[in-house]
Amino acid sequence: MAKTLKPYAVNSILSTARQMFNGTKQRKTVVVEGVNDVRFFNQWYGDSNIVRFVAAEGKANVITVHAEYVKQKNLKEKKAMFFCVDIDWDLLHRLPPPNSDDFMCNSYCLSSSTHYHNDLEGFLVNTVALKKVLSSYDIDMSNGQLAYLSNEMEKASRCVGKYRAADHLVQKSLGLKNSVLNGLDISLFFDASNFSIDEEKLLDAMPRWSNYPYHIDDLVNEASTLNKNYSRKWELSNGHDITEMLALYLEYKTKIRGLVKEKIEKELRLGCELSDFILTPMFAKMNAESLIQ
Repeated sequence: MAKTLKPYAVNSILSTARQMFNGTKQRKTVVVEGVNDVRFFNQWYGDSNIVRFVAAEGKANVITVHAEYVKQKNLKEKKAMFFCVDIDWDLLHRLPPPNSDDFMCNSYCLSSSTHYHNDLEGFLVNTVALKKVLSSYDIDMSNGQLAYLSNEMEKASRCVGKYRAADHLVQKSLGLKNSVLNGLDISLFFDASNFSIDEEKLLDAMPRWSNYPYHIDDLVNEASTLNKNYSRKWELSNGHDITEMLALYLEYKTKIRGLVKEKIEKELRLGCELSDFILTPMFAKMNAESLIQ
């Protein structure tokens, strides 16, 4: 869980952004969710004299920094800072998207309200980066295997994602203090041999760890509704779920012990081509704001 930034940390981000912009090169700052986002963008823009990326340790913290930024009229008027977040499940949770003037999303266009992917990892597995990662582990991709695996990844992550996404809605609608789902250990229900989730086993086990076993039916019904209403591929997928299952799958296929999602996510980030990023709404926003050299 991301930690909440202390006021001095928020002030530090703002003051450093001010210093960077007030210098001779007027370097602008983009506040992103985490250090891995910084690493992703720095592979292309780490040497830029126009833009720099800084991590706020979580989406909520990005929002917090932005709230303080809008109070800094000298920074705001000069458009010295921008903010980048994943859209996640905000739309189906009926949360308003962030301000399109100051914000950008990698896989969601704020100006046209066009959804592509929920998060960075969801984007990455839909680029050439996935093919590169699979190739590095000698996974057979001939005869349509890559497309088949991608389809199974979407179905498996949707199976888990619909319950995670429904959890927030059920908790809110019933006025519950805690989550109904109370977490979910994917490894207990994932079949690496065919990249699938044993949903029947999951549902049978869910009451054993739920905070509210008597509300499981509400959770299942809400998940079913989401699955029906949000039928576009990847709409219900969480990127970290995808990469966790991909790590388990690769461990099964290669017999390499100790593969974890963090390692796979790093390999996906490094495998992404600039040509893929150029097609994203975030690149379009950066280009429009003259953040691209």
